[in-house]
Amino acid sequence: MGSRNIVIPIDLTKTGGVIIPTEGKVVYTNETVNLTFNITGITDYTGVNAAVALVMADGSVFQREKPLTATPAVFLLQENEVQHAGMVTGQIKITDAEGTVTSQEFIFSIKAFILDAYETLQVI
Repeated sequence: MGSRNIVIPIDLTKTGGVIIPTEGKVVYTNETVNLTFNITGITDYTGVNAAVALVMADGSVFQREKPLTATPAVFLLQENEVQHAGMVTGQIKITDAEGTVTSQEFIFSIKAFILDAYETLQVI
């Protein structure tokens, strides 16, 4: 099982559009995956929070939040999240100390690792 970073550049001075990762556009269900957000446009991290929501191809939704103390902000995908093969649509929402919210959408793909199903196949 490998480890992979999905690197997503976030510029808080821009809004709109969907971001395509600069690295790790496709990962596999047998990998350990980090969502790594390279955030620009912020200088003071005091009281800043980042929330990430992921909508998987099968409709499952995962969400988490944490204080943002520096860039990059890294979110480790849990094993059960990586098992949802297909296109993933995500959103990161950054809230500053004054309550101003900036959000950005991103996409990436999780491909099924064929050998994940090996134990369920009968070899003839």
